[in-house]
Amino acid sequence: MARTGATLAIYVLAKLIMGLSWHLVLFRATLEAATPFARPEPIIPLGMAAMVVQGTLLIGIYPRFHRSQSRMTSGLVFGALAGLFLAAGAIWVEVAKFAFADGLTYFVLETIYEVVSFAVLGLLIALRHEEAP
Repeated sequence: MARTGATLAIYVLAKLIMGLSWHLVLFRATLEAATPFARPEPIIPLGMAAMVVQGTLLIGIYPRFHRSQSRMTSGLVFGALAGLFLAAGAIWVEVAKFAFADGLTYFVLETIYEVVSFAVLGLLIALRHEEAP
């Protein structure tokens, strides 16, 4: 359990750093201009709760996906697929439902973010994964 807790802490910290960098530094103005419903002040506890739930689920699911021949590959693929799944279930749906000032930019940037960030997170989970004896 201690290893799972440490992995979750690493996951949340990495997700927080990547999310803040992408959304509030690199593409803040672009995403604000493209998005019709951006909140002036994000609800931090809700975002943190989402990261904890995502991390807990991915850490729990990863052992079923893991292939022992390539820890790095299985982590990257697992994470990228999880990111694509989340993008298709949220970002793509948002673009389909709401009138965006620039829906294509939002669609592309957020899909890239989800796939790349979750690939990195999947790799971190894979590197922390302990093989069954």
